[in-house]
Amino acid sequence: MALDGAHVEFAASIRNPIGLKIGPDATPDGWRALIRRLSPDGEPGRLTLITRLGASEIRTLLPAGTQPSGIHIEFTGDNVTECVGGSHEINAEDLDQRYETACDPRLSRGQALDLAFTVAEFHRSLTHDDCYNWQPAVLRAISPVTASASSTSSVVL
Repeated sequence: MALDGAHVEFAASIRNPIGLKIGPDATPDGWRALIRRLSPDGEPGRLTLITRLGASEIRTLLPAGTQPSGIHIEFTGDNVTECVGGSHEINAEDLDQRYETACDPRLSRGQALDLAFTVAEFHRSLTHDDCYNWQPAVLRAISPVTASASSTSSVVL
């Protein structure tokens, strides 16, 4: 990980909150160095760590005692057809109607709301013990809504 690269230099120079994606090849020492570079004062809310480790690897790759949480999605307020599912019943045949992104597919406004309510309802149903084994269950609960959803932007619900 190049701490003196152009992307890191730019991110360190802006005041906006930053989402930092952490992949399976990142090391704890590398994370700490990048965190110190981007938020030397440890300002609360400055950095959001976004793990991109894979569901099968997250428990072994995260440091001991870390509890993964949150949901990470790509969405827009526009009426796009880039992901299937949701209460508006977008299916694969509809994708070409308003597929506007040149990058990761996004949930539409309605799909994002569907997902928010689905996750909120699921969260309310959890017991204390469920909180330690939430990931597979929540993925099953939201999969009808986000069948083609990308996971590259953070949303805290």
